Amino acid sequence: MKDVKDLMAKRLTKNQITLLASIAQIADREDINVYIVGGFVRDLLLNIKNFDVDLVVEGDSVNFAEIIAKEFDGLFKSHARFGTSVVVLQDQSRIDVAMARMESYPFPGALPKVEPSSLDKDLSRRDFTINSMAIKLSGEGAFSLIDYFNSEKDLKAGSIRVLHSQSFIEDPCRIFRAIRFEQRFRFCIEDQTKDFMRSAIDNNLVDQLSGTRLMNEIRLILRE
Repeated sequence: MKDVKDLMAKRLTKNQITLLASIAQIADREDINVYIVGGFVRDLLLNIKNFDVDLVVEGDSVNFAEIIAKEFDGLFKSHARFGTSVVVLQDQSRIDVAMARMESYPFPGALPKVEPSSLDKDLSRRDFTINSMAIKLSGEGAFSLIDYFNSEKDLKAGSIRVLHSQSFIEDPCRIFRAIRFEQRFRFCIEDQTKDFMRSAIDNNLVDQLSGTRLMNEIRLILRE
């Protein structure tokens, strides 16, 4: 595994480094595996500032989030149904904490049903390879990059690629996200992923989205 501790020291702010080091210490004390995931990792490798910290916990994520909130005197809110929590620190920065999980979708556009799982299963359910990397924060191999899907290679190539053929069927919102990331980073949507997008559109899967979810995606695109 690739050690990214020095890279983090170069590209993150002093406050970010201090925060992540403290979270790592708490995870070691609680003997629990904790990882930074998603956009934070992607943007670190791209040398883009990103102050949104997303954590995945192999274990009781709600309890871990509550511990973080107490340690930093922050506000805590959980969504037990999905195993997710939000901690808002005193400087108003936000930490999202989720259990490592698997998701299943009753029908296209539906909210997922979740169940606890391992990190590799959690990363395999994500939208695109460039968002499926993690950095381990605790235990052996701390501050190493975890990349199961050649994600860093796609990142360097500027390629938007789904992880599996059912991606847009499970969540048609990913069609909008693919376009958003393509435009934001000046990347290209790779050919197979384009074919999956066209198939989902031809089968009217976007129509399965609720008005709220569709409007949220439109707002996000317009912000860009």
